[in-house]
Amino acid sequence: MNSNQINKKNIIPPYLLECIAKNCDTEDKEFILKTLDHVNQLMKHSPRENKPHANEDNSSLYNDKILPK
Repeated sequence: MNSNQINKKNIIPPYLLECIAKNCDTEDKEFILKTLDHVNQLMKHSPRENKPHANEDNSSLYNDKILPK
């Protein structure tokens, strides 16, 4: 497997599933879990960008600027 690929097993956090199990009735659980499963399937098949977003190093933009004293 390529090191740039992300392993997208399950995007649903366990605490959310626990909250659903404790606080929802049977009918609500069924609809919520179907929706979460659908979202999970969409995320597994979504393309992934391998370039950084906000963490890019822009220091070269500032190296040539003269700061006022």
